[in-house]
Amino acid sequence: MSTPPPPPPGGTPPPPPPGAGQPDPYGQPQPMPTPGPYGTQPPPPPNYGTPPGAFAPQTPQAPQYPQAPQYPQAPQQYGVPGAPPGYAPYGGAPAPTKTNGMAIASLVLGIVGVPCLILVPSILAIIFGFVGLNQIKKSPGQYTGRGLAIAGLVLGFVAIALFIALVASGNTSFRFGNNS
Repeated sequence: MSTPPPPPPGGTPPPPPPGAGQPDPYGQPQPMPTPGPYGTQPPPPPNYGTPPGAFAPQTPQAPQYPQAPQYPQAPQQYGVPGAPPGYAPYGGAPAPTKTNGMAIASLVLGIVGVPCLILVPSILAIIFGFVGLNQIKKSPGQYTGRGLAIAGLVLGFVAIALFIALVASGNTSFRFGNNS
């Protein structure tokens, strides 16, 4: 291996850029750079890729796994076909329950009858309470409000008992407050 001789002293032109005017190692010649307004332009990037006749690398393939075993499906016993078990009973969703109107009326009239000590709301509270309890008993699952009806009945009976106690004590004026 020999080293190139040193350049002679005094004005030697600079060597050409690497690869300029030399054949491309992949078989394509590269053009000579043309000087532009700002000096010599850099050479174009090399052509990457597989040279003709060269061996192309293969892309790695994903490993092949065995297929998972197929388990038998459990038969669906209840519910809507196609729905997950336990979500909807057979035949669709159940009808929503409502609070019985008679039970609500019984409670409201019982609340009004106690402080006023008037017999009409108290008697109506007792009547509506019994009717409401009867409707709730005859249609289970359709109505709720049994506790409201019972509370209306109790308040109605308490108001009537207080009214009878006031009348029996001889105080029939029913004046509230201090009357002189």
